Amino acid sequence: MQQIHRFPVKSFQGEQLRQAEVGPVGVVGDRRYVFLHRGGREPHLSAKLRPFLLQYTARYGTDEVEITAPGGTRYNWDEQLLERIREQSGLDLELYSYPADSAVLTAMDDSPLLLATESTLGQLEALMRRSVDMLRFRPNFVIRPLEGQLPLSEADWIGRIVQIGGVGGVGGVRLEVSHPCERCSMVGVDPGDGSIDPSVLKQVAAGMDSCFGVYARVLQPGVVRVDNPVLVE
Repeated sequence: MQQIHRFPVKSFQGEQLRQAEVGPVGVVGDRRYVFLHRGGREPHLSAKLRPFLLQYTARYGTDEVEITAPGGTRYNWDEQLLERIREQSGLDLELYSYPADSAVLTAMDDSPLLLATESTLGQLEALMRRSVDMLRFRPNFVIRPLEGQLPLSEADWIGRIVQIGGVGGVGGVRLEVSHPCERCSMVGVDPGDGSIDPSVLKQVAAGMDSCFGVYARVLQPGVVRVDNPVLVE
């Protein structure tokens, strides 16, 4: 396990963790907070519609989620933040938070977890002939396959079981990889400065069949840690 990411607010930047609890519906606290878009084609506001959202960062503090806006202004999850996002987006929005112990999928677009590998990022970087930030793809887990130990591409994991941590299949977290993640315009938004580069999606479409990363569901909850061994069965 190379990296663990959690995104408390949908379409905001998130936090990189050393360890995380994985519950029945994914990383606990992931995509728990959302802006509901009244009358929108999709119920949750996302950066597909308003890319500026990716310039905000959310992380969990001692008691609640803490938001940092572009320029460094701090917010809580409250009406003051809502008014700022309403003004920037020009949309009729409301705040919503899923229960902390939610047993239903939160604001993930498709499945509880998104996995990606360094080797797939390297494939894209070779196509683009430059470095690419993994955070464009917003995975929960970034895995570094070791030659001879794991299939190098996560596309080869579909329909298989992924074991993270534990020994000999006992303990740890177990996932079932279900299908690839088909990408949209969000990957063109730079997670650092918010600039838009359409060539990223064009290269993913042309060279990777529009997919980057794979979705998975949780078979056995538990705790994952950076440097945990990963086994594909």
